Amino acid sequence: MNSNEYYIKQGISHLDRQYKIAMRCPICGCHKLNVQDIVWEWIDSPPRVLDLDSKRRGVIQNLILERYNKPKDVCSFNQHHISYVFDITMWVCTDCHTKIHHSNKEPFVSFKPWDSMGDKRYYD
Repeated sequence: MNSNEYYIKQGISHLDRQYKIAMRCPICGCHKLNVQDIVWEWIDSPPRVLDLDSKRRGVIQNLILERYNKPKDVCSFNQHHISYVFDITMWVCTDCHTKIHHSNKEPFVSFKPWDSMGDKRYYD
């Protein structure tokens, strides 16, 4: 195995570990992992930055991104209230958050708040 292959396997292994712990939307499954940023951080950290010249680091970065087979979608997250009265929230992606409040289809309807903001005044 040449040294490029060694670094590519290491980089993909690092991405897999990051992917397992990334925040995911419980409805659609999109994640908050920016694959490209993770690869750039990883390849530019010691000892790789000392072992590889900048051109070779760039080649390895591109090869890792090409070979990495997990979804590369990055979504932003919002806190969604399941209950306003008891202040119960969950993290969902922005797209699903919009669909929860504007759709009457499953699975979005099951995540609508149990109560309304107006009910909160009775408990304050």
